[in-house]
Amino acid sequence: TCLVMTEIDAALWLKAKHRFALPAEHRLEGVGPVASFEYSRALAALGSMFEGAPYLAGDTPTVPDFILAHCLSWAVAAKMPDLPQELAQYHAAMTARPALAAAKAKGDSALA
Repeated sequence: TCLVMTEIDAALWLKAKHRFALPAEHRLEGVGPVASFEYSRALAALGSMFEGAPYLAGDTPTVPDFILAHCLSWAVAAKMPDLPQELAQYHAAMTARPALAAAKAKGDSALA
């Protein structure tokens, strides 16, 4: 959880802040490549944590998996560097879970 939040989420948020969240006069043009570098480096470290298991902590998804899947979805939408194949497959599996579709449907109905 700490690696996902302090390295992956932080790099995504760093890039986002300097794209749209900060007032224009406080945005830095050169932050995007730095954030992408930090993100890619964190992904490399994260890839070694799976150790042949389908999820971060073994055979069952846990809270860090859901946070990571959310961050990876954000990264894809933000056009961050491509995911390594193993993480792309992991992301596809996590976002294809029926529970995610059900939660999205529930959220959509709550907005209607």
